[in-house]
This record gives sequence, structure tokens and C-alpha cells, in this order.
Amino acid sequence: MGSCVSKAKATEDSQGGTTSREIDKQLREEEKRLQGEVKLLLLGSGASGKSTVLKQMRYIHAKPFAPDEIEDYRKIVFSNIVDGMRSIIDTMDEEGMQVAQENRLFISLVDNEYPINTGEAFPLHYLYGLTRLWNDPEVQSCYALAYEFALQENMPYFYADLDRLFDREYTPTNEDILRVRSKTTGISETRFEISNLTFRLFDVGGQRSERRKWASCFENVTSIIFLAALSDYNSCLIEDRDNNGMLEALVLWESIVNSQWFIKSSMILFLNKADLLVEKIQDPKQQIAMWFPDFSGKPGSYNDAVEYFKRKFRCLNHNINKEIYVHVTTATDQQQLKVVMAAVTDTIVRNSLREMAIL
Repeated sequence: MGSCVSKAKATEDSQGGTTSREIDKQLREEEKRLQGEVKLLLLGSGASGKSTVLKQMRYIHAKPFAPDEIEDYRKIVFSNIVDGMRSIIDTMDEEGMQVAQENRLFISLVDNEYPINTGEAFPLHYLYGLTRLWNDPEVQSCYALAYEFALQENMPYFYADLDRLFDREYTPTNEDILRVRSKTTGISETRFEISNLTFRLFDVGGQRSERRKWASCFENVTSIIFLAALSDYNSCLIEDRDNNGMLEALVLWESIVNSQWFIKSSMILFLNKADLLVEKIQDPKQQIAMWFPDFSGKPGSYNDAVEYFKRKFRCLNHNINKEIYVHVTTATDQQQLKVVMAAVTDTIVRNSLREMAIL
């Protein structure tokens, strides 16, 4: 009987040893896989340009959109031009503004959006009405205050080219797809290969209701790419008109850059929408000091504005040993972003290889 027990014990030890070796092997394989993987998170507040950067990365790394994706964007273009106008009309109602009497009959077009089916051209009866509404003086006066009411930034781009959009053969260009505005919900991932490393780029929704999902992405993050819109210095939030977009970005950045989750993650800050900043600060009614009284730079100076906001973000980093890589960007400018992303990628690759003791 003792012999039987001894043999059973030996068999059990042998099986346990095998299981332990298998687990160790799996752990080594997983560690090796992770060493060859770069995980990037795109973070930032809503409408800061994260999805635009993700689209650009697909273009830059030869991952074009499939026909069904392009068709989906075509439908979103129509929704953008109709919903954007509806937002203006609703804002005008709130502010006691009215379109001209002769244009009021066209308001019903945006009150009842026409559903676009796959392959169906935009309904031509919208073209004339939307053109009349966009050219209405009160509509233009309202849109001039877009920053106060979180109105869509892409309206001038699309409304300047309505005839092209309503052509029966219309297919969205790369530029159109970059300009399309659609709220990011959930988490999307794009993969690409660089220098024998697999890059996994995650875009997570930036509006407040989406941020509770961020934690699910926080493990094993190589780098954070945080986007803040420079043009938000005087803009309200889409989800909260009483709060300033830049202040929201600063609070969010401080929580991310000092998070215990990202002690080992490199921090890359994109001060985005530089083109819109240039436009805004030329307006005497939109000077930075009106919203940020401690700004002492020259009114209308782009360089002073950029340096001011760089300092604002840098000083929120509480770890003096943590380097912050700052880039000023216009995410819709493919050539500029291509240069910036090449520099960012080089930094990430070098840091990753150094971690793997290759450099």
C-alpha cells in the first residue's frame, strides 16, 4: 500500500512539474511577444482631434479605408451638414435670433433629416435650402460665435463645397474623411508594423461619458499620445457649455501625466488645431487674455500663444525626471502630421529597443 501511495505521489509531482514548466514557457512567450509590441493610447478631451490622427495613421501606413467604410463616411458627411445646421438653428432659437423670413421655409429640411441609403445620392432638394440657410446673415452671425455654443468646426469646409457633395457620383475624398465629425464611442484599435515592432494604437472616446472605459486599456502602455486643441482656449465643451475646453484638457492632462498607471510610459503631447488658433487670435474679440488673464504675450502672436500653452501643460507634470515630448500639430494636414509622427515613432522605437536592451 505504501508503494502505491509513493507511486501516486511521484506521478502527481511529475504532473505538477510539467504544468509548472508549461506555465513558465507560456509566460516567457507572452513576455517575448509583449517586447515586440508597442501599445499606444490616444487620449484627450472630446473633439481634440484623436480620431483624425487615427485616420491619418491609416493613410500614412498604407491602410486605406475599405469601400464599405468610405460609404459609411459618405452618409456621415450628409449627417454632418444637416445636423450642423440644425445645431445652429437651435442655438439661434435659444438666443432669440431668427433667419430671414424668406429662408424660414427651409428650416423643415434640418428638422427632419432625410435617411440616406447605401449608394443613394444626397437629395437635391436639400442643396438649395441648405445653401440659402448657410448664406443667411443671422446664421453667419450665430456661427461666428461657434466657440460659445460648441458648434461643428467642419461647417465652413463642407458648406464651401456643397455642389460637389451633392453630385450624384460623389465619393468622399481623404480630406473629407478627415474632416468628418463623429463621436467616438468605445475603443477602436489600429495596428501597423515599424522596425519589426507591432504598433497597437488605441483611440478611446474623449467625452466625459466615455472616460470610464479608459481603465480597460491602461495595462502595458508604451506611450501616451495626449491631444489638446489649442483653439479650445475660448471654447465650451460639447457636453457642458458652462466649462472651458482648454481648462478641461489641462485638468485631464494633469491626471494622466501623473497617473501611477503610466510611470513607465512615455508622454507625448500634441497641441492640436494650430490652424484654428491662428484664425481665432486674429480676431480682437477672441484674444487669449480674455479667457486666460495671466497670458502676457503679444495680442495676436501665434508664437507667444503656443509657448504660453506649452508652459501651462509642462508645469502640471509633477515628476521632474519624466520627459514630455511636445508637438504642435494640425491633424488635418497630412504632410505635417506625417513628419511629426515620423519623429514620434522614432522616439518610441528607440525607447522600446532600449527597454529590450538592443540599443
